[in-house]
Amino acid sequence: MKLPLETDLKVRLYRLLRGKGITRAELQRRLGWNRASVDRLSRLDHGTPGAQFDAAYQALGCELNVERVPMP
Repeated sequence: MKLPLETDLKVRLYRLLRGKGITRAELQRRLGWNRASVDRLSRLDHGTPGAQFDAAYQALGCELNVERVPMP
């Protein structure tokens, strides 16, 4: 099943945090954001701007790269 892009980015961010053993509190410190802003990164019922995803992935040492692929 293919997830919507935003949902996929949120799931990948969650997995990245878990894989690196980083808490949301640590992500909050790295980003310099308030707790509510960091919490919204994982809420599926909240729209998240691409720039916020980019900042979060960079704070975790990753580059966010979204690619367009032609449909078959």
